[in-house]
Amino acid sequence: MRVCPTGAIRRHPTTGAVVISKELCVGCRACFSACPVAGMCLDIHGKPAKCDLCNGDPECVKACVAGALEYTEDDAAVRKRRRAFVVESLSPVGRPWESADLGTSKP
Repeated sequence: MRVCPTGAIRRHPTTGAVVISKELCVGCRACFSACPVAGMCLDIHGKPAKCDLCNGDPECVKACVAGALEYTEDDAAVRKRRRAFVVESLSPVGRPWESADLGTSKP
């Protein structure tokens, strides 16, 4: 959210979702590049777009006939744990198969 030069990205006060103000967004795509979870996509105008949780009543949850999706309220502790998990998962240290010596290094 801090990467946005116009302040177009903020946390929704009720749902906790990160939302983008289309009026303030200038389409610089800094958020697209900086998002640690690759949660941004581009709309037809080339501006970033992402899930905004439909203001606390997500359509995807209502449409899922299998019941595989569930909307739950978020809190700061859960966000912190999720962020740590994502950062660890994206770092080479968190992916030992990428840094492990698989017998390909020369002695």
